[in-house]
Amino acid sequence: MNPLETVEAIDAASWRDQKNQRLYLKLAWEIAMLSRQKRIPPLRSLLSSQPSRKLRGKELREKRSDFKAMASPKNIALINAAAQKMSEK
Repeated sequence: MNPLETVEAIDAASWRDQKNQRLYLKLAWEIAMLSRQKRIPPLRSLLSSQPSRKLRGKELREKRSDFKAMASPKNIALINAAAQKMSEK
């Protein structure tokens, strides 16, 4: 690997470690909260996830336009430039 790839690999590993740390902290908090309950809720209720609601009309058009704006080549160039600056630090 060249020096830039090495820096990017280190940044990626650091990001993964931070993400895992937050996940483990959240898990520890949830375990502590469940251990304080008098009645433990059923596992099914803890695992259930509500399906996303369907967007319609004005809200759907707004979300689509927001997405198109974020994915525009100009914004992607700004994001890449910011990422480049961060990797140079």
